[in-house]
Amino acid sequence: QLPTQKALCSCMPKRYLIAMLSCIGFLIEYGARTNMGVAATQMVNNEDVMNQLFQPSELEWTMLIVGVIHGAFFLGFLLSRPLGGFLVSRYPATIVFVLSIAVSSLVNLFIPVAATVHFSILVALRVIQGMSEGLTIPASYGIWTFWAPPAERSKLTSITVTGQYIGIVIGMPVSGVAVFNIDWRFPFWIYGGVGLVWSLIWYTMVYESPEVDKYLDPEELKFIQDSMTSHPGIISPISPQKTPWRHLLTSLPVYAILVCDTCVKWVVYLMLLNAPMYYVQSFKVNELEAGAFAGLHFFLLMFGLPLVGSLADWVWRTQSMSTTTMRKLFNTMGMFVEGALLLTVGMTSNIYVSTICLSVALFFQSFPLSAGYNVNALDIAPQFASSIMGLSGSLSTIIGMACPVAIGAITMDKTPEEWNIVFIVSAGLILCAGLLYLLFGSGEVQDWAD
Repeated sequence: QLPTQKALCSCMPKRYLIAMLSCIGFLIEYGARTNMGVAATQMVNNEDVMNQLFQPSELEWTMLIVGVIHGAFFLGFLLSRPLGGFLVSRYPATIVFVLSIAVSSLVNLFIPVAATVHFSILVALRVIQGMSEGLTIPASYGIWTFWAPPAERSKLTSITVTGQYIGIVIGMPVSGVAVFNIDWRFPFWIYGGVGLVWSLIWYTMVYESPEVDKYLDPEELKFIQDSMTSHPGIISPISPQKTPWRHLLTSLPVYAILVCDTCVKWVVYLMLLNAPMYYVQSFKVNELEAGAFAGLHFFLLMFGLPLVGSLADWVWRTQSMSTTTMRKLFNTMGMFVEGALLLTVGMTSNIYVSTICLSVALFFQSFPLSAGYNVNALDIAPQFASSIMGLSGSLSTIIGMACPVAIGAITMDKTPEEWNIVFIVSAGLILCAGLLYLLFGSGEVQDWAD
């Protein structure tokens, strides 16, 4: 037993402090992802762009070069996601998490310099940045393997994940204001500097596990330890386990998680990358109105994540149903309602009906994200949750690269009818994934992971 010292923060339990810091870390990371998209308006040759909101281009790049720069990030992201599970199984997940955001933030500071020297240097930095950020999701699951009592997994995980969507909601306007009123370099410096400050705070306050945290309140340590020992499949913070890939890749509950994550991320990328264009081409609104409509969707999702996570933890504590039943209930309800609403969008020509349906659809997406498949890896294979989510992240990254290309191919003529096809296809993907999880999902520790 380590000697107890005065807690660094007595205003909340340490595990919730870690959840809040994780949320802020993701907020910084995902907010920084909006920097390049906004700054590119001043990097490309805009001679054929009539929008007078765009200031004169500084670097005179072509859209092809900008596309290569965006693709470089996803390439690095894709390469590192499977590596995340490997690193977390051998090194403290807290260290992997903080280093990934610290490296990404440091790269962000140097992007403006690289951009003015040569775009090839910027491409190399974007690959490094993508590889770094690809480690954060697996690392976050590794953290909760040790810190999250079973009854609070949904709540703590949802608090963490909420940071991603808060970052998206506020990142675009912050970057836009900085670019148009100060300089295109400024957003990179803002997020890079804030990310490094956050990294220092995390490093000084967060420990690998409750057992090695010398500032942890003894009562909280006992509560976490008692919760873990009363639940099967929880591992010790020592003796890292080798991932049983053969069993993992032949497990139907694992495939249910992978398919759900892939299809949900399709909708996320659809709404993040294409929602403004949908409003412009289908309803002939201006860019300002399109941005306002599109921002509303993620705003509701941002509030839904912690709300549903708390509800799921309450259901778990009442022991009114098994973990399997609870996961299937929340996942099925969320994905089936979301699928039905997306189908409605594909069959309407009313902008207000579409906006309401899309906003409510993303709100219901918080059910599978907070209490369904997205936290299910911690149930079925606590030791290997990082490996499962690392693999899942790789697949969803491929979807992120393919989604805008596929949607562009479907909407070649930019007609409302083509956008209806996009949403009908998306509804089909979500409904099929929800059905697959209903049939093959599980909330019990698998034999190969016990």
